[in-house]
Parts: sequence; structure tokens; C-alpha cells
Amino acid sequence: MLGLGLTSLFDAFDNVVWHHNVPIIPSAWLSAIASAVIALWFEVFGRYAVERAEFERQLEVLATTDPLTGILNRRAFLERGRALTESAKRYGHPMTVMMLDIDHFKQVNDRHGHDTGDEVIRLFVTVVGRCLRQVDVFGRMGGEEFAVLMPETAQKGALIAAERIRAAVELSRLDWEEQSLSVTVSIGAVVGTHTVDEALKLADEALYQAKRDGRNRVVLTATEGDSI
Repeated sequence: MLGLGLTSLFDAFDNVVWHHNVPIIPSAWLSAIASAVIALWFEVFGRYAVERAEFERQLEVLATTDPLTGILNRRAFLERGRALTESAKRYGHPMTVMMLDIDHFKQVNDRHGHDTGDEVIRLFVTVVGRCLRQVDVFGRMGGEEFAVLMPETAQKGALIAAERIRAAVELSRLDWEEQSLSVTVSIGAVVGTHTVDEALKLADEALYQAKRDGRNRVVLTATEGDSI
């Protein structure tokens, strides 16, 4: 677009008539100048708008995702979770929140190194992600701890989903640098209408009960008025 405007400008310049060393600018040239300026404006500011939008998108990605796994980071999970749990509480819809912790992850890092540990986490996220629905929210809370929020999910669905995740993780294997590794996961879950902070606290307590009971298991906490 800019090139066409400049071409018109140069063509018009060839038609300038000089009178007593003063150029008489024909209307065609003025029109070409206007076209060139408009074309330049659209190109420069249009490109700026596109680049700014892409820059803002990248900032949003950096601010909301975990750099190792690509899933939501803690802050973004809490923001999304607050909106969903408030809606569930308002309308009395069932909501499941899970805390997941990779068992003996420190030993993986100590024995095989942090690069291997990172690969274990990536594989874990992939395996868990395949067990979730599109409406579910999955985030990394820090280290080897993760959280899942499942809207419209009551106790039976929560137990099925948590056990599906646990079994899938147990069956998965990481082949990495001539090593074959496997891990297990402990899961604490709570079902009910809570704020996201309340739900995470209860799920975390259930998670540590799963750890105390021997790991590689699911513990579900029922809230008042519910039964397991």
C-alpha cells in the first residue's frame, strides 16, 4: 500500500511546472502526497498495533503460565479458581478441588539430577492432562505440587477422576538418557461449595493424609451435608 502511494507521488512530481523558480504543484501531486501519507500511517501504526498486541499476548502468557510445563501457574490458578468456586457456591453446584503431589520427587532429583526431574514433571503434566476434561482447571502450585479444579463434579465423579489420574501416573514411564523411571502420585480431594482457598486447604489436608497412609493413593474429604 505504501509502495503504491509513493509511486503515485513520484509520477506526480514529474508533472510539476516551475514558474519563476516557484513550483506550481498540481492537484494530482497533492493527492499523491495525501495518499502516501495515509499509506505510511496505516503501515507504521498498523504494524505497531499488531506488534503491541503480540507483545501483550506474550506478557499474558508469561504472567499466567508455568514456564516448565505450560500449564497455569499458582497465581493464575487461584484467579481462575476464585471465579469458578464463587459461581459454584452461589448456585449450589458441586465442585471438586484436588491437590496432587509426586511421591518421593526429591529422591528423583537427588539420584538422577534436576534435568531428569524436570522431564518427570513434564511427563506427569502430560499424563494428568490427558485424564482431564476441557472445563477442568490444572495448575502447578510449586515444585512437585499441582492442583486440579473440576466444575460440576460430585463425590462419585471426583473419586473416579482422581483414581484415573493416580493409575495413569503409576503406569507411565519416562525413558530419559538410557534411564527408565516411574513415579506415583498422592491425591487429596475435597467436594463441596467452598472458596478456592478453603478448598485448597482441605484438599491439602487430605493429601497429607494420603501421604501418611502410604502414598500412591486418593483421600477424599466430604464436607458438611455430604457423605462419601
